[in-house]
Amino acid sequence: MRKLRDNIFHVGTAGSNAYLVKGEKTALIDAVREEYADIYIQNIEEIMPVSEIDYIIFNHTEPNCSGAAGKILEINPDIEVVGTIAAIKNLKEITNTTFNEHIAKNGAVIDLGNGAALRFCIVPNLNWPDTMATYSENDRVLFSGDIFGSNYIGAADNSEEYNDALKAYFDDIISPFKPFAAKAMEKISLFEIDAVYPSRGAVIENNADAVIKKYAEWSKPMERTVKTASVFYVSEYGYTAAMADTVCAALSESGFEVKRFNAAECDEAEMLRALNASDALAFGTHTINRNAAKPILNIISSLDLVSMNAAPCMVFGSYGWSGEGIHIVHNQLAMMRLKPFEKPFGCILKPSRETLGELERYTRKFADRALTNI
Repeated sequence: MRKLRDNIFHVGTAGSNAYLVKGEKTALIDAVREEYADIYIQNIEEIMPVSEIDYIIFNHTEPNCSGAAGKILEINPDIEVVGTIAAIKNLKEITNTTFNEHIAKNGAVIDLGNGAALRFCIVPNLNWPDTMATYSENDRVLFSGDIFGSNYIGAADNSEEYNDALKAYFDDIISPFKPFAAKAMEKISLFEIDAVYPSRGAVIENNADAVIKKYAEWSKPMERTVKTASVFYVSEYGYTAAMADTVCAALSESGFEVKRFNAAECDEAEMLRALNASDALAFGTHTINRNAAKPILNIISSLDLVSMNAAPCMVFGSYGWSGEGIHIVHNQLAMMRLKPFEKPFGCILKPSRETLGELERYTRKFADRALTNI
C-alpha cells in the first residue's frame, strides 16, 4: 500500500496497479491478477475493510486488471461493480457470478461525498473494446487504464530510460489502435490533469502534461503521399525468389514503393514494422510437407488485424508436387478478413518466361485493384 494523495492510495501488486479513492463513500479502481488477490486484499485492508467499500470500478477487464474481482465479491457481495456495458459482460464471465451492476456512461459521475467525484470517459479499444478512463475531479487525477502505461519501476521522470519505456509500451499495446488513441486524446484534453495513474507501470505525478503531449503526437495518423507494398517470401531453390523479383518489379512500376523481405533471413523487427504499415502485401511460399513455409506463417500470425483490417494482399509461389502452401496462406488471410486477391498464383518448380509474364500481369491487376480500394 502507498499513499498518493490524502484520499488516494495505491493498492496494486507486482505488474498491476490498482487504487482506492476515499470520500464519504469509497471506490476501488481496477483489481489485479487472480494469483495476487491475497496481497491485493491485504493492501486494501491496511486502509479499510474490503466489506465496507461501496464501488469497484474497472477501466477495462483484461485479467491482469480484473482477475481478483471474484475474491472482492466473495468478501463484499453488495459492492457495486462499475464498468462499460462490454466490461460488465466480461466480468460476469470472469467471476462466473452475478453482482450489482453499474453501467458507466461517458461523462457520468459517481459522487463519493466530501468533494470526491469520479467522472467516466469512454475510450474504447485501448487496448480492449471495453476500455474507459476515470477522472477524479477534485484531485485532477486521471486513472487511465492501459493508456500512459509502461513496464517501468521508478519515478515517471523525464529520464531517457522512462521515456523509452513509455514509448515501448505505446508501440506494443496502444499503437495498433492509433485511430482510437487519437480520439481518446481529444476527450482527455478536456480535463485539467495534474497526475496520471495508469493500470501498469510508473504513476505520473510531475510531468503529466509532457506525457500527454507525447501520446497525442504519437497517436497522430501517419501522412504518406506514396503508397507502400511489402513482399515477403521464402524460397528453397530460388524459384519462388524469381517470382518475387517479378512481383516487386510489377508493384514498383504500378506506383508502389516496394520493400522486399526474404522471411527466412531478414530482421524480424524490421519485417513487422513493414508488415503493419504497408498499404498492400504480397506473400510468396513454396510447399513443404503439404504446408506453407513456416517463416511465412509466422509473419501472417503477426499481422495487426485492427490497423490492417481488409488490407489488400496477394499470394504466389512455386511448388513441386501438390502445391497446398499457397492455398493455405490465401485461406488464412481470408479467415483473418484481409482481402486476398483472386486465386493464389502458383507454378510447378522453375517459372518459365511465359509464367513470369503471366505473374507480372496478375500482379499489375492486383496493384490496380489495390490502389483503387486503398
